Amino acid sequence: MRRPLAVAVIAGLALVVVPLGSAAAPSAVTGAATSVGASSAVVGGKVGPGGEETSWYVEYGTTTAYGSRTSARSAGNGTAQVDVTEQLRGLTTGATYHYRLVASNGAGTARGADLTFATRAAPAVYQTLTLLIFALTVHYLPLAIGPIGASLAQVSPRVEEAARGLGRRPLEVFSTITAPLVWGGIMAGAALVFLHAIKELPATLILAPIGFRTLATEIWNQTTYGFYEASAIPSLILLLVAAVPLYLLSERGSVSA
Repeated sequence: MRRPLAVAVIAGLALVVVPLGSAAAPSAVTGAATSVGASSAVVGGKVGPGGEETSWYVEYGTTTAYGSRTSARSAGNGTAQVDVTEQLRGLTTGATYHYRLVASNGAGTARGADLTFATRAAPAVYQTLTLLIFALTVHYLPLAIGPIGASLAQVSPRVEEAARGLGRRPLEVFSTITAPLVWGGIMAGAALVFLHAIKELPATLILAPIGFRTLATEIWNQTTYGFYEASAIPSLILLLVAAVPLYLLSERGSVSA
């Protein structure tokens, strides 16, 4: 009689102890900030609930004392890590923020590593296509001016004066006389700008919007990590695209010679 009773007691204790032992303190891994703007950013990371209902939040501020935190959210009660994200709003423009992920349950509290991000200092301009196009225009404007200026220098002013003397208006003279005569120089300048802009890397990396990709940046990304085979396709495409204006320039040079 005593043996069955002892077995029943041990089995009951096991049913109580096993669930208690399966729960553990949570884990929190702070992830990198994404979609950083002038006054907002998306932060998060990974939370391991440890088998018990777990809540998480993000502490953030301009110092390691933080001072602000997001609302607590549930990460569930599973045993595998889950991805969590939170958008921070109302941030100061041009400031550096510290943040970390915090997870807690009945077994304890875990705090992730302290990471930082900086909000944009020029929200309306920086990392926009408008700024990138403006920078490339200023950078390559001399390439276009050279051939166009050389073509204009070859146009005799007497031709335009004769058209004006025959009753043509200034706009008509430009569209029917001047523009056709300098069209070759315009196309040569456009081809030179295209050849240089298509392989531009530094300005594109610094000024382009986040996630904006070109053939040059794709080649640079692949070769940086040693994926030379992956960079072969965009390199080949770049060569093929550049071959057309290069051929036209060489043909123009041979004709002019």
